[in-house]
Amino acid sequence: MTSNDEPDKKPRSSTAKMNAREQEENTRRRRVSSSDEKLLSSSSSSSWWSQKSSAGVSGQSSPKNSVTSGPLPVTASRSSARSTAFAIAYGRLGFPLATVHGVVDGQRLRWLVPPELVDYDAYLPVLADGLREQPMPYGTCATFGLWELLAWDIPGDRVLSALPQTVFPIRRALDVGPRDWPTTVRALKSLQKLSSAGRKGLVGPAMVSYYRQLLSPINRYQHTGAGVIATDGLDVNVTYNLSNLCHDTLCVLERTGGACAYSSIKSVVPTYQSCITVVGCTATGSLDRIKVGYKALQ
Repeated sequence: MTSNDEPDKKPRSSTAKMNAREQEENTRRRRVSSSDEKLLSSSSSSSWWSQKSSAGVSGQSSPKNSVTSGPLPVTASRSSARSTAFAIAYGRLGFPLATVHGVVDGQRLRWLVPPELVDYDAYLPVLADGLREQPMPYGTCATFGLWELLAWDIPGDRVLSALPQTVFPIRRALDVGPRDWPTTVRALKSLQKLSSAGRKGLVGPAMVSYYRQLLSPINRYQHTGAGVIATDGLDVNVTYNLSNLCHDTLCVLERTGGACAYSSIKSVVPTYQSCITVVGCTATGSLDRIKVGYKALQ
């Protein structure tokens, strides 16, 4: 009995091993096939969602700025590496202004946050960086927003606080030059408004220390842009002679920069002649009797 049972154990054990291997193989195949199906379904759903989002039917709520104009698309000619801080920030939650389509009641933009509550340290440099944008879609909003904030701060303390961060974006706009003269015109006009900001007269003298950074492009354009006639891109009916605009800007900087302004301008722009003339004084030169006049800007 014992001898007859032993031969039967070997085929049974080998059969059990084969069945176990087949079960493991089938289990592994089912797992692989299920993972492939999940991967395929996730990829198809993601592609469907991207197509749906690009078609503008994602169903998500639009940003707050979409009341007048939501985040505007970047044009094909602009690469993402060249996007300004304004283009990146525009339309995001908390951004204080938006563009008005057309002119409504004489306003080109709408403040979503009252200007007196706007953080100048955060947004004045962003608006200044938007000067390099084309008028459409961002440049107009950035330029008028910058000018309105400069005019809104009557004492000038908030503009003075944001001045160190605002100078460099304006310098970058000045450097655009022949590539886009309207951008340079907007930068020169903004430089005049920045120097004249505030009734306390604090911003103009504080800008003297930045003349070397700001006036180098102006020194170039006074010669290379002698025959250039350009608009600011905001109003095509108004044109500017670039050389005269540079001279006017230097005059504004001298008038608002205080006692050291002329010597600082002269060190960067050697051909500059002062716009301030003394038309009368006493024999002793007493300051309370001196009358100061300004030459007519050509």
